[in-house]
Amino acid sequence: MKKKSDKVIILLISILVYMVLSWIIEGGAYSGGQYASTGLTQIGLFDAFLAIYSSFFRMLPDILYILAVGGCYEVLSHTKGYQKMVDKASSFIKGKEFIVLAVLVLLMGAYTSISSHLLVLICIAPFIVTVFLRNGFDRLTAISAGFGGLFLGYLGLTFGTYGTSYLNSTMGLTVSNWIVQKVVIFVVAYILYVLFAILHMKKKKNVNETKYDIFCTEELDESKVKKRKKTKVWPTALVCILGILVIALGYINWTESFNIKIFSEFHTSFTGGFKIADVPIFGALIGTYMKAFGEWNDLLYGSFIIVIVTVIVALINKVDFDTILKNFGKGMRKNSRMAFVYGLALSIAFLSLISTWPTTVINTLFGSGSFNIFIIVILALIAQILLVDPDCFAQTFGGYLAVTFTENMVAAGVLWRLGSALAFIIGPTSFLLLSVLTYLDIPYKEWLKYIWKFVVAFLIVVMLVFVIILYV
Repeated sequence: MKKKSDKVIILLISILVYMVLSWIIEGGAYSGGQYASTGLTQIGLFDAFLAIYSSFFRMLPDILYILAVGGCYEVLSHTKGYQKMVDKASSFIKGKEFIVLAVLVLLMGAYTSISSHLLVLICIAPFIVTVFLRNGFDRLTAISAGFGGLFLGYLGLTFGTYGTSYLNSTMGLTVSNWIVQKVVIFVVAYILYVLFAILHMKKKKNVNETKYDIFCTEELDESKVKKRKKTKVWPTALVCILGILVIALGYINWTESFNIKIFSEFHTSFTGGFKIADVPIFGALIGTYMKAFGEWNDLLYGSFIIVIVTVIVALINKVDFDTILKNFGKGMRKNSRMAFVYGLALSIAFLSLISTWPTTVINTLFGSGSFNIFIIVILALIAQILLVDPDCFAQTFGGYLAVTFTENMVAAGVLWRLGSALAFIIGPTSFLLLSVLTYLDIPYKEWLKYIWKFVVAFLIVVMLVFVIILYV
C-alpha cells in the first residue's frame, strides 16, 4: 500500500463494506426512545456516488476553508516577511520545543474546547508544522504540535457547541451541565497527551523531514536567516495575528455558551448606523449576510477573512496581483488532497441516511440498555466510526439515551460524546484524523502506533474519574 494513498484506500474500502452490509443487515430508527426496524435498504453504485456528491456539496464551506488555508500559505511562503517570521520563530523555540509544544497544545485545545467548529485553528497549523520540522523533529511531533489541540479540544469539550447541539436538545442538556467534570476531563487529556508527545519527541530528535512540508521545504539555515535580517517582520506578523484573532472570536458561541451579547449588539449598531439616503453604509460595505462574532455557523466566514489577510500581507510585501493569484491557486492545489479526503470521509455519513443498518448494530450491542460507563464509551466510539458526522450521530441516538438513561442523563451525554471524540482520534473513518494525516503524508498505521498508548491511558484514567463521580 502506497503511503500517499492509504487514507483514500481505507475510505473506499469502508464505503464498499458499508454498501455490502446494507444488503445484509436491516435498517432501524428510534421513536420515543424505542427502536423499530425499517427493513433492508440496499445501497447501489449510484447511491454511493450520490452520497459522495452530497458530502462534497454539503461540506463545501469546510472544504473551501481548507483550500483557502493552502492558498494563503503558498502566497505567504513566497514573501520575505513570512520567511523571516518563520526564521525568528524557529530560532526562538530552539532548545525550548518541549515547553512550546505544551503551551501550543494547551492554547489550541482550550480554544477548540469552547469553539463552535473543530477546524477553525487549522489556519495556524501549517506555520507551527513548519517551525517544528525545521527544528529537526519528525512529522508526528509536528502534527502533534500543529493539530493536536484540535483533537484534544473536542475530547475535552467544555463550553464548545460543535457536534453537541442536537445531543443537548434531544436530551434536554446545556453546555454548562457538568462543566467542572468536563474541565477535569480536559486537564486529564492534556496532561497525558503532552506527556506522550514529549516522550516521542525525545526519541525523534535531530531528524530531517522538511521535505514533507508542502509550504516551506527548507531546513533551519542560519546563513539564510542572516540574509533576511533587514526584512521587517512586524507588519506581516501583525496582520496575521489580527486575522487569526478575528477568526477565533467569530467561532465562539458567545450567547449560548457564555450569555455574552456584546458582539451581537455591537454588530447590530455598527451595521445599522451611519446611513446615507437610508442606506447603512458600514453594513452595506461588509455585506448584508455577514454575521456577528459568535454567530458564524460555517467556515465560509473564516475563508473570507483568510483571503483578506492573504491579500493585505502580499501587498505589504510588494507582491503583484498576478503572482498572488498564481500562488494562491498553487496553494489550493497543494491542499486539495487534504480537502478531498475530508469530503470523501464524510460521504459515509450520507450513506447512513440511505441505509440505517448502523442503528440496528448499535441497538443490538446496547442489549438491555443497562448503564455501564465503559460500554457506553465503546459503543459511542463504534457508532461514531459508522456514522462519521457528529450531528447525525447525535440525532440518531440522542432520544434513546434520554429515555434509557434518565437517572444518569448528564453522565450518559458526556460519555457518549467522549466516545465520539475518541473515534475522531483513532477511527478509520474520522474526517479530521485522515485529512490531518494527509497533510504530512503520515500513514494511518504509523499514527495508531503513536497514539494508542495515549488512548488506553486516557480511557483508564477517565473511567476511574467517572467511577469516583458516580459511585463514591
